[in-house]
Amino acid sequence: MVRSIMQTLFAAGAIAAASTTLAAQVQGPTYKRDLPSKLVKQATVSEANAAKTVAARLPNGRIQAVELENEGGRLIYFCK
Repeated sequence: MVRSIMQTLFAAGAIAAASTTLAAQVQGPTYKRDLPSKLVKQATVSEANAAKTVAARLPNGRIQAVELENEGGRLIYFCK
């Protein structure tokens, strides 16, 4: 009986952790975003990939804002 209670508690904890992770993914980024839809449609790099690149290069940093701009005919993500 103790074992079944432990299994139930473990399963409940795993479900709670999974739902928290899923909620974070569905909720989206917590930073400010300035991404004009016209430019997003043209972009070959997604916002998520740009954010991953920034996180990899600055592991202790935190993104506060992301902007997508057309600079001289090139689309550039600016992460602050």
